[in-house]
Amino acid sequence: MPFPTGAHRSRFIALVACALSFSAGCSCSRRVPEPESTQKSAPASSAVTSAAASSRSPSLSSSSPPAPSSSSSAGSAPRAAAEPTERLSLSSSAYQASLAVDEDAVYVLTSDAAYRVPNVGHVQKTALDLGIGPALTRGFVLFWSKGGLFRAPKRGGKAQRIATLAHQPQYFVSSGDAFAWLDHEDSGKFSIQTLDRRKPKLLYSAPGMIDAVTMIQDSVFFVERVAEGSWRFGRVSVTGGAPDFSAPKSGRSPAMLAGTREVTYYDGNQLEVRALSPDFQHEATLIKDFICSPIAVADRVYCGQMQGLYELPGSGKPARLMMENGRAPMAALAASRTRVAWLSDTGPDRLTLKTLTLGDARP
Repeated sequence: MPFPTGAHRSRFIALVACALSFSAGCSCSRRVPEPESTQKSAPASSAVTSAAASSRSPSLSSSSPPAPSSSSSAGSAPRAAAEPTERLSLSSSAYQASLAVDEDAVYVLTSDAAYRVPNVGHVQKTALDLGIGPALTRGFVLFWSKGGLFRAPKRGGKAQRIATLAHQPQYFVSSGDAFAWLDHEDSGKFSIQTLDRRKPKLLYSAPGMIDAVTMIQDSVFFVERVAEGSWRFGRVSVTGGAPDFSAPKSGRSPAMLAGTREVTYYDGNQLEVRALSPDFQHEATLIKDFICSPIAVADRVYCGQMQGLYELPGSGKPARLMMENGRAPMAALAASRTRVAWLSDTGPDRLTLKTLTLGDARP
């Protein structure tokens, strides 16, 4: 498939971003975040990508904890906040890498390698042709290469071709062992597909543009534009059946979705973080007048900003600043119940991975 150019290229890069946050199998899909400098400013589009850049010369290091600060919409960091650990530095764009977390390790997926960063121990690199939009299932790295769908053990090992897939997906999403992908045909048509008996299975063909996709258990949730200035949520099961939709909404569509039980998203129109029930019947505002891009969800919601990393405890409590981010923009964010990880843009074609153990960071 020819790589798009101009405005189509920007939208394409936005769509392939997948900030995969895994806690016993959940995913987050989003567009590439641009730096946001103030709490009240208009939000930028956000995303995770995986493709195009090469990854070379991994290195390990540690960093000193930044001084805590406060925000008008958030609480200050605790005095004894845990120190983040710098685990990996690569010659690769932070906006063209995918990030995932499970209970044992953090995974950085670039276009040509998978890096497994265990909680304890050395970084393990596996050379793979991951291309655009790979994903992590319970046991494998899932990716497209040279007309086929492949999987490789996430702890390292030889890749196995599991299906023929002539058209390259925009990106993959997963939850546990289940997975699906967003396809964008050369004609402009969007669809959501999965694999059934080693063959592609169409789950939903969209009349409009699909802006974001994620998975919770066996359901694929997506954001679809239905008219100019109008969009809706959709849900379809990987086992098949008719899709369900929310009532149409107005304004700019969400740039990313996340969640483990509910669909959590950042509403850039209102500067709010919201949680939507899987049946689309109930919606709650978690915080107002707040920027959350990128976003990750485990047992709590985590928000990246230019100012730093925030935690949303829920129950109407204010956001808590866990640490300042320094000058490096946060490009991707992922979380488990015990750890938060993020990729920072530390220079031209340079990314840095930092992790924070949550047991030490929470009051």
